[in-house]
Amino acid sequence: LRNNSALPLVFKIKTTAPKRYCVRPNIGKIIPFRSTQVEICLQPFVYDQQEKNKHKFMVQSVLAPMDADLSDLNKLWKDLEPEQLMDAKLKCVFEMPTAEANAENTSGGGAVGGGTGAAGGGSAGANTSSASAEALESKPKLSSEDKFKP
Repeated sequence: LRNNSALPLVFKIKTTAPKRYCVRPNIGKIIPFRSTQVEICLQPFVYDQQEKNKHKFMVQSVLAPMDADLSDLNKLWKDLEPEQLMDAKLKCVFEMPTAEANAENTSGGGAVGGGTGAAGGGSAGANTSSASAEALESKPKLSSEDKFKP
């Protein structure tokens, strides 16, 4: 994430599937004209066709008020009015592995393992637990659907 302003920026990342992903950091501040990297790790799970296009992320951000106490970001978020927030919504698209990649994975048991990627940075991959071939790839796309959970 990048702050292109002359003021500090605070951000928070939410997802529609909080038990499926580990997002670090999921809340933070970025000083002016700097950037920070966010890792999104997909937790192991058994693939369900019904969930195929339901995973989404929302990056909320706000320019920090001049008098804001940036040492307690949770309190700052509670004090903000909804109209102050800027939202960027990202939709994950899962691409299933080819039959060749499935043949290489002999002990995966249908579960998909976790990998890492950068939020908003193109794609986040995940590897099966016993193979290094990509088992699942998510590509963030803009969306304006569903409710998000911290």
